[in-house]
Amino acid sequence: MVPSSGDKKVTAKRKMHPNSLANLKPILWKPGESGNPKGSSLTQRLQDAMEKPLVEPGAGAAAGDRLVHATLQGAIDLQPTPFRETWDRTEGKVIEKHALITDVNVKFTIGEGFEKIDDNQD
Repeated sequence: MVPSSGDKKVTAKRKMHPNSLANLKPILWKPGESGNPKGSSLTQRLQDAMEKPLVEPGAGAAAGDRLVHATLQGAIDLQPTPFRETWDRTEGKVIEKHALITDVNVKFTIGEGFEKIDDNQD
């Protein structure tokens, strides 16, 4: 049977996967609790540390804090790798653009409908 213009198109409804409902559960942490239990990223720690005087972390400090300190100390001492890492993580990587500066010979083929221009004309 061919549907007429008055018939409505009937489509089957897709079944919902049980995991889809699990994704809709309310937020699991309470107000004031961190949604990032592992703490801030090393990039964020690095940016925060750059706003304060550099203080060496104690022996019981987290590895991330010690890494941030070592990276900043290396950058202050102008060691190339820590300096570049600090700069790239806080300011973003520099996009390298290289200009081609050389003589380039270009050959044009003159086809039908074109006319040759004499280079020696003044």
